[in-house]
Amino acid sequence: MHAGVESEVPLSAQPYAERQFVMVVDDAIVERIRLRRQLEEAEARAGGKSKDAEDWATFAVMVVGLAFPVTRVAALGVAGFEAIKRGLEAWGQASESVDIRLVAESEATAITFPPGHPKPDVLYIGHPAVQDRYCTVSDFHRMVFEHKFSEAVSLLMALGATAIEVHHVAGWTKEILGTMAAGFAVADIANVVHGAEASAEKSEARSLILKADLGRGARRKPYLPDNMVWYPHEHLWQTVAQGRLDHQLTRCQLAVNYADDFGVNAELHGAVGVTKKGQAALNLGGSWNEYTTTVWRIDATFGDDDSELDAAGGEAAESVDGTSGREGP
Repeated sequence: MHAGVESEVPLSAQPYAERQFVMVVDDAIVERIRLRRQLEEAEARAGGKSKDAEDWATFAVMVVGLAFPVTRVAALGVAGFEAIKRGLEAWGQASESVDIRLVAESEATAITFPPGHPKPDVLYIGHPAVQDRYCTVSDFHRMVFEHKFSEAVSLLMALGATAIEVHHVAGWTKEILGTMAAGFAVADIANVVHGAEASAEKSEARSLILKADLGRGARRKPYLPDNMVWYPHEHLWQTVAQGRLDHQLTRCQLAVNYADDFGVNAELHGAVGVTKKGQAALNLGGSWNEYTTTVWRIDATFGDDDSELDAAGGEAAESVDGTSGREGP
């Protein structure tokens, strides 16, 4: 068996390559596979027995049948029992070419899954920058790009942006914009415009996919948000932040680049998501979304820098007639 089943090290602490793909199964199945592996290793040491190619259909029937008592099988029902067997068979077949770790349900409680998940026959993939976050393989590229884009916008808002425009440069546009724009409601944005109509003469207008005006709110110093995961790897973002924090930057352009498929590509789809003769395909959790290199540009405008007013608690605010409001020397 090439696939991982368990480890003494918590899943989130393991290298990404070793925990990238997981399936969540009943604790009893993990225990049954562990015992089976120990028996195989003992037989190999005793007699030098070479292991034949695995019959994964038989393997699934045997493991699931031995793992669950009759009462548990009855509670699962025919459909539930068959789904677990089918998922385990597909896991075994796919594990010949892709390292897919089986995770016990008790261990999976420390992982963040999409609402309604995990399910016993679905393949999940870890977020490359957030250790305890997993999603379905079908949703991977949208999740990662959305997360990176959202962090870029959060950075600009924390730095005091009062208006942003998002321009499409390459790759995805409207197919993943809807859920992102919905998230702007929490940012106190006054106006959001999708797919702005444009003149044929202006490529800038044609590329505009989102425009938002942010309320100024309380005057405060620009700051860096906590827990950013992309920012440490984005030198341009750091330069923009420095310009705003130290040099009263008033306008900027920030690129959000998505140029790594993280191994979630057509080759992976062919290995795990395509039904072959006599083999089961893994459930990817939805329709397959192909990777595409994507670049969006965010143009941001910042308001006046009121950090000095905040620091002084408003004491230095000028009166209407231009005097400082303080008493004479």
